[in-house]
Amino acid sequence: MLREIYSVVVSISIYTLTTVFLVYLRLPTTRAHLLGCMGAGLVLWLSAAPKPRWYQGLAVLLGSLVVQAGLVAATGPAPSALVLLSSLTLGVVCVKAGLALLDDQALGGTKDGPLVAMIAWLFLVRLVFAASISLLPQEALHWCRAQHLSWAYVDHPGGVAWLIWASSALLGDNELAVRIGAILMAAIASLAIYRTTFRLLSGAGVSAAGDREGTWRNARHQALLAVLLFNSLPFFFGAGWFAFPDAILIAAFALAVDFGLSALVTDKAVAWIAFGLAVGLGLCGKYTMGSLILSLGLFLVVSDRRRLLTRGPWLAALAAALVFAPVVLHEATHDWATIRFQFLSRAHAKSWNLPLFVGMLFGEVGLALPFLLAALVFALKRWKQRPLGERWLAMCGLIPLAAFGLYSNVAKVKLSWPAIAFIPLLPLLVTTAPTFLRERWLHALRRVAPAFASTLLILTSLTLGLWSDTLPLPFQLPAINPRQPADWSQVAPRVAELCQEIPGPVFLVGNDEYNTAALLSFYVPALQVTSRNVFGQDGLVWNGWTDADALVGMTAIVFEDDGHYRLGDERIGRFFRNLAPVETLFVGTRNFRQILRYRIGTDYQPTPTIASAVSASSE
Repeated sequence: MLREIYSVVVSISIYTLTTVFLVYLRLPTTRAHLLGCMGAGLVLWLSAAPKPRWYQGLAVLLGSLVVQAGLVAATGPAPSALVLLSSLTLGVVCVKAGLALLDDQALGGTKDGPLVAMIAWLFLVRLVFAASISLLPQEALHWCRAQHLSWAYVDHPGGVAWLIWASSALLGDNELAVRIGAILMAAIASLAIYRTTFRLLSGAGVSAAGDREGTWRNARHQALLAVLLFNSLPFFFGAGWFAFPDAILIAAFALAVDFGLSALVTDKAVAWIAFGLAVGLGLCGKYTMGSLILSLGLFLVVSDRRRLLTRGPWLAALAAALVFAPVVLHEATHDWATIRFQFLSRAHAKSWNLPLFVGMLFGEVGLALPFLLAALVFALKRWKQRPLGERWLAMCGLIPLAAFGLYSNVAKVKLSWPAIAFIPLLPLLVTTAPTFLRERWLHALRRVAPAFASTLLILTSLTLGLWSDTLPLPFQLPAINPRQPADWSQVAPRVAELCQEIPGPVFLVGNDEYNTAALLSFYVPALQVTSRNVFGQDGLVWNGWTDADALVGMTAIVFEDDGHYRLGDERIGRFFRNLAPVETLFVGTRNFRQILRYRIGTDYQPTPTIASAVSASSE
């Protein structure tokens, strides 16, 4: 018993002392947290031999608290190598602790109850914290767009804005209303993945399902396991409740993969039309949906060229074109702004390389990556011997990985772009694992997969508990990333107090790219909010939403988050008669320190050049 207590105390001490010491040496906070997390995680791993049940539970809970800062730090500007190494360490700790804590026989056998319970818990966690954690800046931006509906904006199509508009019309303007659409999309994607896996293993597209008996007992259990892995893997859990364009993309991609399987197996017109509708819907969310069109084209060329001359694929193309047509027409009348931003502007971004791309994939799916890639390689290596369904899933996963892997040598790849490849690879993994894995590795996978998913469930719940203050720390951590959640609900009364002290009309300015302006718009809706376009800089969507003439002579409160430090630029002063010194406004939580900086400027007077530019863009 003393050894167990000693290992827990030592691991937490190593984390605390390492982090404090490295911060004292002026190492960036993100790296200090990561290194402290890795040291503590290794201690827990080395001490994870079979222990009494009470210690196993304590080790998992305390160990998860130790890695909280590491999880948050992974979103910060740390080098990718450190993020990857800490993610691997965390994965090892999760698997070791989970295997020791959980009943492996119940979860690794054919009982569906534990899998259903964990899936339900993941959705419950999403619902609870979706209503209690303040919006991220990106979510607030999409809410702002929902107040100015359009088929497309400067960086994305308008699908997520329409989704938020619909949910807000039903539930009002609150955090849950903004995010409930993303949770619904995650549920739709889960049903599609379940259906795809179940159909593969129950006969559709599978030539000999009998050889899978004995290790993976039935199709329903495997389908539930695929759904559990989908909802617990890091990227898909977050995309399943944050109001990002990825929510629509993931749901549409999962549906299109499933409808595409039906179309290829049955060749029914309704299946092809459903596939096309799903593709068109996904394109309205994000243009990366186009990779599935390439997947279908290459699949037909390689496997069945004659089907290109049948009506099915062309019905699908027509259905997709009809759904996507409003976006195309909008782009044609707005100088193709979104398409130029996505395919031309980003092509000049900072170049990456393939190792960084692989490291990013680890950040999306953790230790599941080797298994998923192994399933893909197996299906491609034995292409002619595999059933049609497995070949279709392999092609749907291959194209996004190959395309963005090559593109990573030209420009920076966003985390969300290649993630869609893992949607078809999850059913492929649970379908083919008994064939390409040896018995001992299959047994390990059967034990590791539920344990890994359930431990991630615990860690995710505790992480969100820290963000929402339902699990307060005895001390505050500095905000590692200015975009991490903070309690923005406290901003509205503080801003109201500021405005009461100011005579005359007041408007608010977010003096950064869009973060502060978007959050102020959502949480302080009673006041007019604009962005740095009032200072002659690019304010993104606010360029077209600002009436410069209506602001002349008004007093402005100019805000920015804690990570930009642009308020000290005295060029801002030429737009005001008087500009007060920089002051601070606390918007952190009990667990994280975070502040807003602001300055008050009186008698706003835009220069003639700026006024004409803003007015022209608003017409």
